[in-house]
Amino acid sequence: MLIGGVTQTASCRFHRESRPGIDFILPKEAPYFEAFGAAHLARTQGALLPEGDPLRQGSVLVFKTYKPLSESGDLVHHAPSRRGAYDPDASMRLALTAAPRRPRSRLINVKTLEIVAEHYGRTHGDPIAALRDCLREVKKQLGDRKPRISLVATTGSSRELLGVFLETVGVYNEIIAHTVVRHTSRRMSIRFSKSADKTPSTCSSTTASLSTTR
Repeated sequence: MLIGGVTQTASCRFHRESRPGIDFILPKEAPYFEAFGAAHLARTQGALLPEGDPLRQGSVLVFKTYKPLSESGDLVHHAPSRRGAYDPDASMRLALTAAPRRPRSRLINVKTLEIVAEHYGRTHGDPIAALRDCLREVKKQLGDRKPRISLVATTGSSRELLGVFLETVGVYNEIIAHTVVRHTSRRMSIRFSKSADKTPSTCSSTTASLSTTR
């Protein structure tokens, strides 16, 4: 049985159609299966919320505002990503961040931790198509050069799916990847990002952690 939003992707349909010998069960509730189960449990085991007064006496919904981050600029240490030229003798690692909206791919020199090629794309609801686009763009930047890639690593919400597609064991939880960066960069305590992803991080931080994890 297949469940989850991934069942709606073209890649999933292709794999189902290309394996007629397998009996795939795809319930109509597949895209919202977990929410459907939670609603079912609430119906049979849950309890109604109290009527009338709020859950807590005197409670109000408040949206707080804080001082702009620019006022704390002197406390911020900016650590830009390191870029480097392609070295044909260097061992490389390809890091892929499977973010819900903006996937990233980076080819990193293992010795110098410098980014040799990179691409920042859009998922458009299809992580496999986004992965292929990232790989095409990185290959385009490399031209005819053929890097020696010792490991391909994935992180992000679709990391397991991309790990299977790429046939790699380098599949990492993004929170663990962030933690590795925190411990490898002693001056870094909190990282801010303009990304809409659910975790506060920077693209360079995630890929740098992947290149030093294994």
